[in-house]
Amino acid sequence: MSALRRSLPVAAWGAFLLALAVVALIFRPDSQTVVLGFGLAVSVIVAGGSVLRARRGRRAAGDVEYTPDLSVATVVAAVGVSLAIAGAEAGTWLVAIGLGVAVAGVGGLVRELRAERRERTRVRTR
Repeated sequence: MSALRRSLPVAAWGAFLLALAVVALIFRPDSQTVVLGFGLAVSVIVAGGSVLRARRGRRAAGDVEYTPDLSVATVVAAVGVSLAIAGAEAGTWLVAIGLGVAVAGVGGLVRELRAERRERTRVRTR
């Protein structure tokens, strides 16, 4: 997987946060909101740049690299955590739903990791 392909989701998220911070200016927010919005956006974009510049370790010849292109479980876990955090404002009912979704996402991640280990063992025994 190329460095650009690895860094694109992080940089795109930073650009989205930057756009949200710019749109928030329309509503004349207080200075704390402006600093938090733009500070977060810039820090995420910088993180995307660091992912772009990061070097991968060398692999032995014939070694298989396991890098999933898509992980639905990761997205489900992130959405669940986001719902739980939003539930702090909306109420405990949303916290409970968010935690349930997050647990389902973590279960999917455990399943993916077990499948990866099983595949790695299968490839080594060939």
